[in-house]
Amino acid sequence: MSTKDFWRFKKYCSGSLSDIVFLEWKYFGFSTEEIEGFICYSIGNPNNVLGMKRCILSYAIYHEGGDEIGYLEIHKNQCDLKSSKRWFFGPASIEHKREGGWRIKGETDAFDWDLNFSQIALGDRIHVDLGKSFSVDSWMDWIVICNSAEVEGELFVDGKTYEIKGVGYIDSNLGHWIPSDTLWTWGHGIGKIKDEIVSFSLAQHQMGKTGKGRAYLSLGEDVTKFRSNEYELDYDIHKKPPSNYHFKGFKEDRMKVEADFKVERTDKIRLKAFRIFPLLDLVMQRGNMDLKVKKPGHKKLSMTCRGAWEFPSKPKLSF
Repeated sequence: MSTKDFWRFKKYCSGSLSDIVFLEWKYFGFSTEEIEGFICYSIGNPNNVLGMKRCILSYAIYHEGGDEIGYLEIHKNQCDLKSSKRWFFGPASIEHKREGGWRIKGETDAFDWDLNFSQIALGDRIHVDLGKSFSVDSWMDWIVICNSAEVEGELFVDGKTYEIKGVGYIDSNLGHWIPSDTLWTWGHGIGKIKDEIVSFSLAQHQMGKTGKGRAYLSLGEDVTKFRSNEYELDYDIHKKPPSNYHFKGFKEDRMKVEADFKVERTDKIRLKAFRIFPLLDLVMQRGNMDLKVKKPGHKKLSMTCRGAWEFPSKPKLSF
C-alpha cells in the first residue's frame, strides 16, 4: 500500500452532509507473553462539516498488573494528517519507516508507547460490504494493511516498562457509517510456531453463516484468502455476547482451516467518534484461538494463540 493511500478519506469525502457519519481508523494490535492489546487512531468527519470533526485515540492494554481500557479525544486542530509519511494525533503519531514497516508512539495519562511494526505478510485492500443505508450509499471498507508483523519497542504502564518483542497486526476500516445498518463481526488470532508467524483474520457483515466477508490465513509470507463461499462461521446463538466462535474454511486444492475462539473476557470500548452518535460502543472479546491447518503436501499445523473478536453495539442517538 502506498503511504499516500494510508489515509483514504480524501477519496470518500466531498464536504457534503454525509461526511458527518464518515469514520476512518487505523488499528495496531500486538501480543507478547506478558502484555497484549491494541491502539487505535480514529478520525470522524475529517472535513469538519458543521464543525463536527472528531479525532480519537482508543486503546485496550491487558497486562499482569491490570488493564487500561479507554479513549482520549484529541482537539481537532492537533490532528495533522497532511504528510505522506508521518501523522500526528496530539501527543501520538504514526510514521511509515524509510526501510519499511511502521512506528507508533505517544503518551497519555494511562500509558506511554513506542512500538515498531516490521511487516512480514503484506495485506490487501478489500471491499467487504458491511452494510447499506437508506439515506446514504453507505459501506465500510476493511483494509488489511499488514497481515502479520514482528513488533518491538517499549510500553510503559502502571509504573512498569515492558520491553516489547512479539507479534502484531495492522488493519483499517473506513466509510460512511450509519451504525444502525453498518454492523459487522471481526476476528483475529496471531502467534508463532518456531520462528514463523501464523495469523488469521476475518471480517464480515453481521454474524453467522449468512454473513458476507473475507478471511485471511498467513503462514509466514504465504497468504491464503477465503471468500464468503469458502468458509462457514458459527457461534453460540443463545448467548449475548457469544462465548465461542468456530470458523471452517476450505479451498478447491483441499486445503482446510479451522479456528476455534474461546472467549475469556468481554469489554466495551467507547469510540465517541461522532458527535451525533456519542454512545457508540465496540464489544471487544479476548481469549485463546485454536488453529488447525491441513494443506496437501505440507505437515498438519496445530497451534493455540491469542485472539480477539469484535462487533459494534447499536448506538443511542443523541443531538
